[in-house]
Amino acid sequence: MNASQPVNAFALLSDRQGNILEILCDPAGLLNRLSIGQPWMDLADDADHDKAVNFQDEFKIHPLVPSWQINMQIAGHVEPLHMAGGVYQQGLLLIGTRRRDDLEELSRLLVAQDAAQSHHLKEILDEILHHSWRSAGRDEALYDELTRLNNDLAGMQRELAKKNVELERLNQIKNQFLGMAAHDLRNPIAVILLYSEFLEKQISGRLSAEELEFIVMIHQKSEFMLQLINDLLDVSKIESGRLDLELVSTDLAALVEHNVALNRALAAKKGIKLEFQSDANLPGIQIDPPKIEQVLDNLLSNAIKYSQPDSTVSVRLSWQDRQVILTVLDQGVGIAENEIGQLFRPFARLKARGTGGEKSTGLGLVICRRIVEGHKGKIWVESQPGQGTSFYIALPCGQGV
Repeated sequence: MNASQPVNAFALLSDRQGNILEILCDPAGLLNRLSIGQPWMDLADDADHDKAVNFQDEFKIHPLVPSWQINMQIAGHVEPLHMAGGVYQQGLLLIGTRRRDDLEELSRLLVAQDAAQSHHLKEILDEILHHSWRSAGRDEALYDELTRLNNDLAGMQRELAKKNVELERLNQIKNQFLGMAAHDLRNPIAVILLYSEFLEKQISGRLSAEELEFIVMIHQKSEFMLQLINDLLDVSKIESGRLDLELVSTDLAALVEHNVALNRALAAKKGIKLEFQSDANLPGIQIDPPKIEQVLDNLLSNAIKYSQPDSTVSVRLSWQDRQVILTVLDQGVGIAENEIGQLFRPFARLKARGTGGEKSTGLGLVICRRIVEGHKGKIWVESQPGQGTSFYIALPCGQGV
């Protein structure tokens, strides 16, 4: 250290309550605000005053307290000081330094003074120095280890960022491929469906029972394949970020009532009754009508698919907490509690099976959730095996979404 620069440290003697008995050394004037008889804790910043008191209380338990950091009011501003001390005669020897390096120089100054000739005082200083250097070594090793770990983490973050970019690129390619494949398959599958339906209806009387069974099977399988292709197209479009909503003010009750009426024919094939109830004077709501109808079609087809013949599927509209709540309740086979969390995952396969042998693409509810969330709404389900299932959709109203 340059001899012209004062040591940025102090040493004082205090009683057991922390009141200053003697200032042994203060070459940089760090204690200028304090005087004999005043508690040294008055130098602590207000936010660290309790910490200074706790440091003082440590001497009630330990004869040596080697390393604390306390924010102090020095020359009109707050700065951290390294505090240490030990029990000395009937009181305490307290040391404060701006830097750990100042501690060794302060020790030399004290030893050079008459007040520091006490053998006990030297022992305390040596012990504080010993703990300080040992602590400094631990801090340096810890700093090196933290630096290494931080560098490793930065490297992993860079690698993860690269992987995420690559995954995003591959996901886009996958969505493009699905969209192209589904689009190219839809037309020929639609033709097969149309011709099989024609054969089933127009020439069924000229076919044997086995031939008619083949035609019916072709019709059913092509119908399922067309639904799967349409769902794949929807999913690939949504996952590509192309869920384009055209929001218009809509009478939701009228839209739902019309959709329920259209689905009654499907329900009637299984002897299932469709009911619709709505609160009066529902507020107008900003939605994309075709998209919400797509959601309702999916929920109703599921309810019919998993309901027993001669049961009832209920559709309800209600208004609460500035939201319109659409509910679809069935009396069907229900869903096991441990499977509910899988419902909105692509291609989810549950134990429940359609009561008429119907199959599911595993994509319908994924599409429903994306559409509902696109409207800033939410969708959830409650169900118990053998007691039916209830789907709920909450859509915000009163403002555009």
